[in-house]
Amino acid sequence: MTLAQLLRAALRRWYVVLVGVALTAAVALPLHRTAVTYWGEATLVVLLPKGESTAANSLLSRSPIAIASLAVQQVNQRPNMLRSASSGATLVGIGERSGTLVQLRNTGVQWLPAAALPYIDIEAVGVSEAEVEQRITTALEQVRVAVADLQQRIGVPSAMQVFTEQRSPQLSVEHALSNPKRALAGTLLAGAALTAAAVVLVDRMLLRLRLRLQLRGGVPRWDL
Repeated sequence: MTLAQLLRAALRRWYVVLVGVALTAAVALPLHRTAVTYWGEATLVVLLPKGESTAANSLLSRSPIAIASLAVQQVNQRPNMLRSASSGATLVGIGERSGTLVQLRNTGVQWLPAAALPYIDIEAVGVSEAEVEQRITTALEQVRVAVADLQQRIGVPSAMQVFTEQRSPQLSVEHALSNPKRALAGTLLAGAALTAAAVVLVDRMLLRLRLRLQLRGGVPRWDL
């Protein structure tokens, strides 16, 4: 079919074109909004109070790693678990577009996870920089509250309580997907191609139906 024939078919089957445009827009607009994704991270370190030795604190079951692990479980309301096989995988890498992840840093491997450092990593993704910053700020405060609450519940003297320290006080938020226009263009091209195919298919079907009716001597009540 030539371009001229396609245009004539599109004029005849204008209603198919309208449906194709509507469906393409319904897919393209949400995709364009979610394609612009921001990602950020922060790390809290659980530290011993000054003058406290690691050995003595560990014997009292109040080691920074243990407190960090319990705090993460309290924030997440579930046991600690691995979200992916790779310790370097990000929320964007596993397909998330909006959410927050609070986890104890895994220093082991997929089949043998380990927590050798009292580091709590916090990630967030969202459709705006402000959303990501808010998610990280909220998670940081939740972890701090959980660490303090845990020690208060087990009766740790204030002079012996561990504390949290943010490794970098400045939050760094960046674009996770840098080219949303490409995703939108791909969607529009796919929508145009599918609409054109639908126009050709419907046009041929209706023309064949009209021909059969004419051969049988029937007079259709509508213009095919």
